Amino acid sequence: MKEKATIQETSTVPDSFETRTQKWDAEIGSIDKWVGRLQGGGAIAILVGLFPLWFGLSMYEMAPAVVGILVIIAAAALLMQTTRVRKEKIKKLISDIQQTCQEDGFDKAEVVKALFRKPPDQARSEILRAVDLNALARLLSSAAARATSIPGQIPAGYFESQPPESDGLCSDDECPCASTLILRGQGYLYIPPGVVKMRRDARTLNDLRIKLARTTRRDPLASDFRYAALVPRQGVYHPILMCRQGAERRGIDLDVAAKDAAYWWETGFVPLRPTPIVKA
Repeated sequence: MKEKATIQETSTVPDSFETRTQKWDAEIGSIDKWVGRLQGGGAIAILVGLFPLWFGLSMYEMAPAVVGILVIIAAAALLMQTTRVRKEKIKKLISDIQQTCQEDGFDKAEVVKALFRKPPDQARSEILRAVDLNALARLLSSAAARATSIPGQIPAGYFESQPPESDGLCSDDECPCASTLILRGQGYLYIPPGVVKMRRDARTLNDLRIKLARTTRRDPLASDFRYAALVPRQGVYHPILMCRQGAERRGIDLDVAAKDAAYWWETGFVPLRPTPIVKA
């Protein structure tokens, strides 16, 4: 009786963190493989169905055309069913991970770290995003930093902003010029107070990606988000490069703005302070 009781007690002991994450990792990896096989079969079936459909239409034969249509409809139904089942599998796995973290006290950030792979497949992306978006964003930023880091450190009192690879254009919406061409190393850099406030706690582009993920709740793996920090959103995330006409209309200190622009072109760093205004 004691032996049976011991066996029963040990069977109720929850799996360790490593055991659970290994199980989840295998399940995540199997989802896209399963979907890939079915979607591949469905795509092949559609191509197969197109041949009798084309033959029947071109030869005015009803029978092969009907066969082709039926094959295509069956293949499309298979693809739709695959998508539905995939969503159910992902939803079930997300629920299992979240419930286990809550009941067994697992740290969600540590779970995401254990399950993270580079580059993550689509199912893994969706699951990790649902478990802990901020943890996933930090891991992506860290991976991006290792892959695309700029040599050296950002000087104190500066933030990172990527200049154009060649020449630039006047990007001031208030300037009446027709997007004046600005040669590399020239122009005037206007740093609005709002940009300084935005970048005070996001001095690197990687920090900016994390901040955007937290504030916008966007998917850090989406194609339009992964390089969001590099998009030249002048006046929002980055300073505004402008011609002399635009700089004069804003009344900024031309000498300071020109020096800031030259330093930015050379280093990719921008002073973490607004551009002085000398003429209201």
